[in-house]
Amino acid sequence: MKILVCGDVEGHFKQLFSRVQSILSKNKDFELLLCVGSFFSSDCQEEWSKYREGVETGQRGVYSASSGLRVAYLSGSYQGRTYQHQDKGDNLLRPYFTDSDVSWLEGQCSGEGYRGVDILLTSDWPGAVDKFTVAPDGLDLSAVGAKPLSKLAMCLKPRYHFAALHQTFYERIPYSNTSTTFDANCIVLHFMQES
Repeated sequence: MKILVCGDVEGHFKQLFSRVQSILSKNKDFELLLCVGSFFSSDCQEEWSKYREGVETGQRGVYSASSGLRVAYLSGSYQGRTYQHQDKGDNLLRPYFTDSDVSWLEGQCSGEGYRGVDILLTSDWPGAVDKFTVAPDGLDLSAVGAKPLSKLAMCLKPRYHFAALHQTFYERIPYSNTSTTFDANCIVLHFMQES
């Protein structure tokens, strides 16, 4: 399966779809377009309404493609002061995620026999993403990342985790979210920051 991943769109939908069309015109087919990072901008509502027409928007979800590919996503950044915000069940996009968003996702991806999702998309980085590896030049990883996203990645067990927001490309070495003992069902996680 071929997947195209892009970073911050920031409301430039016409530019995004133009680039996608250019790729498709070169006979470079792909089955899924994933966007991470800042998708909307403060002045994009008019342009966005042209594309969504009747499509309900949401903060989080798990998408299962007909091919069996499972993609979990969580929109918004981590803001400590709003993390405990109570979800009122509205479908409005917020610029931050809450503990109820994280709990909801964890609940969707649990149970006996759960083996993980294929891809996790988040705007923010998980906390301690540089544990047991080297941080990219010029980026203080102690100042970025969200602990709730580290917990979410451990729970969802994604094979790939794409994030954005820090204007740099970073691909950490693969790692496993299991104990140090051998596990035949171990899933290796690849974290990539798209710029």
